[in-house]
Amino acid sequence: MVNYLNIHQLMRQKSTGQLNRREFMKRAFALGLTAPAVASMLSACATVEPGATTTAPAGSDAAPVAQTGSESAQRFDKLIVALNSDLASLDLMWGTPNINRDVMGHVYEYLFTMGEGNIYIPDLAEGMDVSEDGTVFTIQLRQGVNFHNGKVMTSEDVLASMLRWQRMTQRGSSLLAASESITALDDHTIEIVFSEPNGGFLYGIGHYGGLFGVLPSEIVEKYYDESVEENPDSQITEIADAIGTGPYKVTEWVLDRSVVMERFEDYSARDEPIDGRGGRRHAYAGVIEFIPVPDATTRLNGLIAGEYHIAYDLSPAQYEQVVSDQNLIPFVIKPGSKAVGVFNKQKGPFADQKLRQAALAATDAFEVMAGTVDNPEFYGAFASLAGPEWAFWYTEEGKELYETRDLEKARQLIAETDYDGEPLRWITTRDFDYMYRSALIATQQWAEAGLNVELVVSDWPTVVTNRSDPDAYEIFSTGIGFAGDPLGTSAYTSNWPGWTTSPGVTGAYASLITETDQDKRKELWVDLQRAFYEEVPYIQFGERYAFRAVRAEVQGFTDRPDFMVWNVWLAS
Repeated sequence: MVNYLNIHQLMRQKSTGQLNRREFMKRAFALGLTAPAVASMLSACATVEPGATTTAPAGSDAAPVAQTGSESAQRFDKLIVALNSDLASLDLMWGTPNINRDVMGHVYEYLFTMGEGNIYIPDLAEGMDVSEDGTVFTIQLRQGVNFHNGKVMTSEDVLASMLRWQRMTQRGSSLLAASESITALDDHTIEIVFSEPNGGFLYGIGHYGGLFGVLPSEIVEKYYDESVEENPDSQITEIADAIGTGPYKVTEWVLDRSVVMERFEDYSARDEPIDGRGGRRHAYAGVIEFIPVPDATTRLNGLIAGEYHIAYDLSPAQYEQVVSDQNLIPFVIKPGSKAVGVFNKQKGPFADQKLRQAALAATDAFEVMAGTVDNPEFYGAFASLAGPEWAFWYTEEGKELYETRDLEKARQLIAETDYDGEPLRWITTRDFDYMYRSALIATQQWAEAGLNVELVVSDWPTVVTNRSDPDAYEIFSTGIGFAGDPLGTSAYTSNWPGWTTSPGVTGAYASLITETDQDKRKELWVDLQRAFYEEVPYIQFGERYAFRAVRAEVQGFTDRPDFMVWNVWLAS
């Protein structure tokens, strides 16, 4: 059995130039990898993955910044970031909105993280040993790591955080479901024993979307009530309790106005050079202020005027204006996030699979994306649940169902259900323009088939809250991205909003957890996508590429999808 931690270590050596192609192939085959798997790994190592800095537009004096740090970098007082929405929570493990993860990712750190080429590297961990049968994982922790409250991290904190992650998150629940024991062997060693091989554990604890941030054990205990059977962990709400090990700590959150973070002066940085999301993190800004600015025009005008240094999200329609301004630098973020509509499969009409199939048949995804995104450079329309940037995982299974609009089929399917024309509530938001516009166009298409959809528009935090209530909606808008591994998507499970229980999708997902052979995991992924188009847990319209922009004086900012502003400084 191939130890997949060794695979990531091997890929890291190739991507950083420590191994040439021949030596890489020799070691890969020695690990027992097949020729297709080796070819895929070579492609991943060679592909420019998120993490490169975008070249400045013509006429700009701003030059791209190498990601190894710079002697010209220096500390400065304040960095201001314009968000398109407020946070949903200060609690990293509460909910899954990207904006929550991207902002609070400056506060909390993970055991492993993603280096260049999306290769997993140690962060709060020093390393991990995996047994030959893939059932025992032994994690060695870094020593002397400081929390924001002055406490030094030990295995007690990691153990408490891991158990909270298991209880509170879909990914933790799924990946640790077969765990027989999770124990602290000593102050700096954790051991997890599974009853069967686990092919997804490293992805779960290492991917930034997995939400496994480490916090002090006493904070876990403060928000834990063992007398509550179903959800014993409550949301962290006090700023003083938003404690992690990251380069910044929260000092203020005023709803709808700002989130303020200050540099953590006792931050325990790693010694290695910057490597994607990992390596040494430099807290150049003394203060970071994240300001929610829902209107895209206001965000861009503020960036032009110098009120903000960074715009977290802009409209593709604003691209030419940004490119023509020599004081701004545009960033097109690939791979992107799918614009989707997720069905409530627990209650209501869409619990009937045939009605979901009818909605799919009534959808022209190409028309939806063309009307949703103003610039064709900012979207892709394809059947694969993983975009072309993820070459190994890309598949056209189900293409005919994605590409074909068949109103006659849609009407026939509706006639076979109990749907009687009652309003179907679609909760969406204008905070993310693509969510509202894709929902609007899809509802117009579905009306031609006989589906009566009404849009319920609110701010994004309200959508996030309401989508967890099965009585509040029939469909909701969101973005779902592929995160380097099929297990990175929460929507294929029964305890994520929308509540997918269809056997083809959930069965393939469960098998992906225990399968460690990469070629067999690809086969399972194809099975999952086939089931996806038959069972329709949600409709994906297309992949929308995010658009960010910074002022020319901002240095060290990258085009990685996982937004981060440590390592960013201002040119003098």
